Amino acid sequence: MRTEALTHTARWHILLCAVSCLLAIPPLYAQSFSELKSKAEAGDVQAQLALAKAYHLGDGVAKDEAQAVLWWEKAAEHGDVAGQTNLGIAYQLGAGVPKNYAAAVRWYGKAADQGNAQAQSDLAVLYHLGQGVPKDDAEAVRWWKKAAEQGDVTAQGNLGTAYGLGTGVPKDDAESLRWHTKAAENGNAASQFTLGMAYVYGKGIPKDEAEGVKWLRKSAEQGNAGGQFWLGAAYYSGTGVAKDTAEALRWYRKAGDQGYAA
Repeated sequence: MRTEALTHTARWHILLCAVSCLLAIPPLYAQSFSELKSKAEAGDVQAQLALAKAYHLGDGVAKDEAQAVLWWEKAAEHGDVAGQTNLGIAYQLGAGVPKNYAAAVRWYGKAADQGNAQAQSDLAVLYHLGQGVPKDDAEAVRWWKKAAEQGDVTAQGNLGTAYGLGTGVPKDDAESLRWHTKAAENGNAASQFTLGMAYVYGKGIPKDEAEGVKWLRKSAEQGNAGGQFWLGAAYYSGTGVAKDTAEALRWYRKAGDQGYAA
């Protein structure tokens, strides 16, 4: 059975994080841009957040990541969690500001200490990768647990993988499966793949090929290359599903188009 590597905070994931944080920010005030800016300059944190969002999305003003960072920083300095988290993302990506992992750790840490699950999850990734802070998988697991217990899907998947590999925590297949199941049920494609393979091979759970194929399909339909390949393999061999070589080829091709070597 193949094991997924820990889900690192790749660029597409970070951008999704940024969107999720932005969506928590109140919409632009029902007033002119100049009025909004005046409020922001006067120290109104909600106006600062709205202004940062406008510059980040190019909503009513020319898109300007540097200006977005400037206003997120002002909100962050007032202790605002959304500002702190988005500022951490900006420093991690180098979006509107030079890439600075140490600064990302600092701002994620401030938001994480206030209980923000997104910041906790991304801070854990930086500890796991040793970016901006000495590599410390035990610390990564500690933050993933905090985020996972709040329902953060990426953290749940990464925690499942950490337990499965014994990375930063004693290896525990039952605990790994528990967290992968939570993440899979919440739509995490990598965990859906892992859960599907566990059912197909009966690893830590009673063998159920049909149930395995169900989860592999969910993963594959979200574009997970491993899920696509193994769903193709299931169709090719008739494992948990009626044998169908045309359907096998279709899923093999999808995985192959993503560069999946097998």
